[in-house]
Order: sequence, then C-alpha cells, then structure tokens
Amino acid sequence: MARNLCTDRLRRRKPMVPDMPDLPDDAAGADARLMQDARAQALDAALSQLPDRQREAVILRHIEGLSNPEIAAILMVGVEAVESLTARGKRKLTALLSGRREELGYDAEDI
Repeated sequence: MARNLCTDRLRRRKPMVPDMPDLPDDAAGADARLMQDARAQALDAALSQLPDRQREAVILRHIEGLSNPEIAAILMVGVEAVESLTARGKRKLTALLSGRREELGYDAEDI
C-alpha cells in the first residue's frame, strides 16, 4: 500500500524542468552557405587576377583588417603607396565582379 501511494504521488508531481520553448536556429541555411561559398570563390578568383602588390594590399587591408601604416611597414612602401594600391585593387575587383552581381545574390546597393 505504501509503495502504491508513493507511485501515485510521483505520477502527480509536476516535472522539475519547465517546458522550454524551442529556440530559433541562428545557423545559416543551406542556401545561405552555398551563396557564401560561391561569393568566396568568386572573390578568390578575382583576387588572383590582381597584380601581386595590389592583391597583397587589398588582402591585408580589407580581409586581415590591418591599418595603412601597418601595411606600409609590411610591404616596405609609404602610406600613400598603400592607399594607391588598395584603391586601384578595389576598382579592379569591382570591375571583375560587377557582371556577377545577380549570380552572387547582390543588389545594386549591396556593392
């Protein structure tokens, strides 16, 4: 009888952990990951078409996030030369990738 009372009491108890709502999944979906991969491949291909110094300056500035003085020290050039290299590199990248905006999922205002 005592065992049955204990069993009945346990069945009536509320769960210790309240029901939690499902949290939204912040991970990118398959389509977003495929688009991100396509964009990375397009950027790599375009970067490979830049002259070496422009490519180095653009990568160091816009991918690695270094400042112009830091890049100048690495490339052993003046800050003005770094500014020129990055500007020319960005213009060339824009020209190389401009025909692929729609394919890469960019609107005109995105680039």
